[in-house]
Amino acid sequence: MPGLDGFQVLAKFKSAAALRDIPLIMLSALDEENGIARCIEMGAEDYLAKPFNPVFLRARIGACLEKKRLHDKERATHEALQRSQRHLAEGLTKAAGYVRSLLPPPLTGPLETEWCFQPSEQLGGDAFGYHWIDDGHFALYLLDVCGHGVGAALLSVSVLNALRGQTLPGADFRQPEKVLAALNRAFWSENQGFLYFTLWYGVYRPATRQLSFASGGHPPALLITSARAKGPVITPVGTKGPAVGCLEDAIFSVAVQAIAEDARLLLFSDGIFEIFKAGEAVGTWSEFVKELKRPEILALRPEERLRHAQEVRGAKALEDDFSLVEVRFH
Repeated sequence: MPGLDGFQVLAKFKSAAALRDIPLIMLSALDEENGIARCIEMGAEDYLAKPFNPVFLRARIGACLEKKRLHDKERATHEALQRSQRHLAEGLTKAAGYVRSLLPPPLTGPLETEWCFQPSEQLGGDAFGYHWIDDGHFALYLLDVCGHGVGAALLSVSVLNALRGQTLPGADFRQPEKVLAALNRAFWSENQGFLYFTLWYGVYRPATRQLSFASGGHPPALLITSARAKGPVITPVGTKGPAVGCLEDAIFSVAVQAIAEDARLLLFSDGIFEIFKAGEAVGTWSEFVKELKRPEILALRPEERLRHAQEVRGAKALEDDFSLVEVRFH
């Protein structure tokens, strides 16, 4: 081998991307341990000293080829898995985009809305919306499906579309308790892979400035009104009732709340206050309401409140979906 020795040939093979996976067996008259160790360290599959035994050589070649076949199969499997993961990620990204496309645009005017939505995974279980049922009735709602992922997202989208399209049989969408009862019949958990959801649903009547509402297993919304002498008044707005889809004979009640001028309504899922803090402590609803009484916290807009939650958590990723809708009644 004029100009190159075996070590240099081995080095060239192992430095070339197209050749480095080819198994090499070194044949040499050298039988010193240092030479053998150097070949193995440089990537040789095996080593035989000259003169070699053909039977040994065939056995070593067979072992190398079998190892190469297994390596190629493992690499092909890994590449197929990577392609599958990329395909799944692309599908989840499109699905997440579809869910977000269903959320309503912000409103301006006598009714002003602003919201923030960040699922804890690519697909979460929260969804919300609002729309005019007719000229005198404005519906607003937020739901939270148990769990996360594809199953929870599919159920949340199905419920959201039923509310948006007003397609629930036997439901008067101007009566919140009737809407929850109809949803309980239509989305019985045993028919939904044992998934259920919590829901807050309200109907605002501008002519009378009254908000009727009903909730099933959901945190109360918060109505914020201004009392100039004593500061803002925070009123929980919710009714008692089971999560939707859990009890066949569930009964949902309705309540009515007067809406003062320039009042604000915060509608949210439990992910807005159940923030994991240092030491595994988890925020509570009562702590959330208490914190709202601080002027600098009360003044936060939805996107700012998300950043505040991330600061409390100490990370951008939260354990649960973060959904907050703010409605201002001018």
